[in-house]
Amino acid sequence: EKEFQFYIINIPIKTNKESNPELYEKFFKSVFDRKKYMKIGKDRAAIIRTYNKSDSKHGIIYGYFSTFTKIDGKHWINLDNMEKESHEIPKNKFPNLRESYYFFFPKIHRFVVMKTSNGVSLKSVLAYFHELKKDLKEPDFEVFYELSKNSFNEILNADIINSLCIEVSYSNAGIGNDAFRFVDKDMKDSKTQKIKIEAKAEKGNSIDIKESKILEGTLKLAESYGNATASVTVNRRRKTIKTENYPFILRMKSSLADFARFYNKLFSETKDYLDK
Repeated sequence: EKEFQFYIINIPIKTNKESNPELYEKFFKSVFDRKKYMKIGKDRAAIIRTYNKSDSKHGIIYGYFSTFTKIDGKHWINLDNMEKESHEIPKNKFPNLRESYYFFFPKIHRFVVMKTSNGVSLKSVLAYFHELKKDLKEPDFEVFYELSKNSFNEILNADIINSLCIEVSYSNAGIGNDAFRFVDKDMKDSKTQKIKIEAKAEKGNSIDIKESKILEGTLKLAESYGNATASVTVNRRRKTIKTENYPFILRMKSSLADFARFYNKLFSETKDYLDK
């Protein structure tokens, strides 16, 4: 066995108020069937290259997520004669392929991508889904990446919390502690898509997050559906914590030799982390 590392991307469909794996499976299959790449930079593009439906009871989908370079046939230079040239580029063929295994879990609407030294970056995956969101008329969905709980614990465990800004968007999680469920339900009931809370401590005091169901619940929600920025004091030193700078990396020891065991274990460990 060896250790594998993964990023977790959360893709909640806005129109889906309750868990609906079939809706997510249909959505993801339709994205693959388009066979359309998304531009993720000036010369880079990305696509879901392969799609495989497992026999798992969890309905796991897996394959390769790929990025590549888009080349323009115009504006070339020939250094042999120092002349300008144009070239005909083969249609639908692109160089500099980079790719990573992905695993999509319809039950929990998470796209999990393997992190490797020569694979795709989290930035590339996020750029793909953000561009896909613009390109698709429906369904309307959001894109988040799971943030490290350590960054949130660092805020909660600070000697003094001077100020706190929390931003969260639509959620269809339905899991979490009482405060989490309170805010999650309130957003759904009030048909609120986004919440931004700015809190500042009274002079000479610290914000007591655990005494506020709204602050506690919204901060918990931000782990999967937003982000938080806090000014804190630790050991008399003031510092700023931006949770968006700390993506969560899931570490799992396993072997690819038994692939079914591998992806089922990955689903379980992903869900266990989200349920904490």
